[in-house]
Amino acid sequence: MVKCLFIICPTDFIEHIIRQRFVGQKYFYTSLGNTFDIEKNNVNALIKVVQKYAIEEITFILSEDNKIILDATQGQKFIGIRGFKNNYQKINEKRKMTHQMWLSHDHHTLFLSYFLTDKINKFKEHLSNHAMPKLKVSAKIYSKAYDSFREIYPEVSLSDLVRIN
Repeated sequence: MVKCLFIICPTDFIEHIIRQRFVGQKYFYTSLGNTFDIEKNNVNALIKVVQKYAIEEITFILSEDNKIILDATQGQKFIGIRGFKNNYQKINEKRKMTHQMWLSHDHHTLFLSYFLTDKINKFKEHLSNHAMPKLKVSAKIYSKAYDSFREIYPEVSLSDLVRIN
């Protein structure tokens, strides 16, 4: 039986859906908008949980209509919450980069894919520093409209911009 840690946002209310749709032993870690800082101590706490429960996979999941991400890019009503100002700034920078690079009708899915891919890459780097490179790390986007989980576009990376003249 696969043991998987799901990193979710509590505002998405999708824990019960994950319990129904995914097989294996499920563990949950919540972070508003998946905005926790991978370079800070909370990753070390996650690593301890992974080791303690012999977790084999980690999956980041965000709903496509996640309240925190939408607020960061549209209204910023929650900007006064401790730690959100810096995260909101990073989210908006990433959103602007996706709009500059991709001409698509589905900018939001591309942005969420980029946001989650960035989390995965930083998390994997941190895991390799803790001699845990074999742990599978992935991400999905939940669509309430279709009641389904979609794979992200893992190739969406804006760390090295390529300009073609």
